Amino acid sequence: YRYVEVVRMVYGSEAALEEWHEDTYAKSKVLNKAGVSYDAFYQYFFSTRGIESDKDKLGNTISGSKRKKVIAEIDKLKISKDKKLLLIAISGYALSESDQKKLCKYLNSLKISNSEKKELAEMCGLTYKNGKITPKS
Repeated sequence: YRYVEVVRMVYGSEAALEEWHEDTYAKSKVLNKAGVSYDAFYQYFFSTRGIESDKDKLGNTISGSKRKKVIAEIDKLKISKDKKLLLIAISGYALSESDQKKLCKYLNSLKISNSEKKELAEMCGLTYKNGKITPKS
């Protein structure tokens, strides 16, 4: 991680993400087309990747504790609510019906190709059909 942080400081977040891992960089490129800057994705990725669920006194996982911490990290980012919803969704967390609708509206408003919209829909657990992203039914 230290090496990647030096790369970020010298060459920027995009170069650091590319250096870190091919799949992470590919995801950051798609999200960048959706308006999430490489800097914001870098901050999101490295602030959430090591988060673990809390445990109770018996060592049992406390339900929802990891989700709560991940969302708290996303909320710290200086990006729009729509982009925060996008990061929550790609983290694998379910959104409320109203938040899914907001995210779909945002993603459908983007000036990106249909293949990019389809890829974003898949990343977010949404449905893509006939050039339009809709909530899972």
